[in-house]
Amino acid sequence: MIFSFIGIWTLLTAKFVLIPQDIFKAPDIVTEQFVSDLPRLMNDLAASMITITLGYVLALITAIPIGLFLGWNAQIGKVGEQIANFLGSIPPIVFIPYTLALLPTFESCSIFVIFITAFFPILSGTMSGVQNINKTTIESARIFGPSKPYMLYSVLLPASLPQIFDGCNMGLLLSFILLTSAEMIGGNSGIGFYIQYYTNFGNFTRIMVGIIFLGTIVTLVTNLVKAIEARFLRWKI
Repeated sequence: MIFSFIGIWTLLTAKFVLIPQDIFKAPDIVTEQFVSDLPRLMNDLAASMITITLGYVLALITAIPIGLFLGWNAQIGKVGEQIANFLGSIPPIVFIPYTLALLPTFESCSIFVIFITAFFPILSGTMSGVQNINKTTIESARIFGPSKPYMLYSVLLPASLPQIFDGCNMGLLLSFILLTSAEMIGGNSGIGFYIQYYTNFGNFTRIMVGIIFLGTIVTLVTNLVKAIEARFLRWKI
């Protein structure tokens, strides 16, 4: 697929010039620019990954325990589910003006927006996973009289992992989208800032470099998460 894509790209640009070359550059031009800009791209990548890691990990360590608790307690869980559905339906990007006004730095704003973005998909996935656990599994565990923490983290958590990972994957993809948007709006570093900076100058070669680089990084990260998921859920095979 990669070679086919590059082949079609070359035919449309360098070979037959079927699309405007001032906007869509040929692969050799983009590759040369990518090699030239690689040190800066790596610096921007480091900035983006630090931000997304902090916000995403914060969402993980808060959303999963809350989701386990709400999913296990039916009455409280119904109220919590309605609140989560309401807040989760609001596009996180609308919080950016408020975070810029209230938080001291753009980096802290970005971390908070990533946290909000990832929190609700992970929370919903965790709650749904707990609520869909086979009742036989729960009743079998109760026979041994486990404590509530043991029940939550040693019984409910492992049984809910498939849907928790679904929520984690969704939260991760949305986090990359929101981070790029935030960097394009007000950032001074990151891959989104790289794309926006050269958009202002109409430098379509570097815009294409940024887009391809971003797509490659997101693909690698999501594949890494899928590999982790496959390892944790190898019992499903």
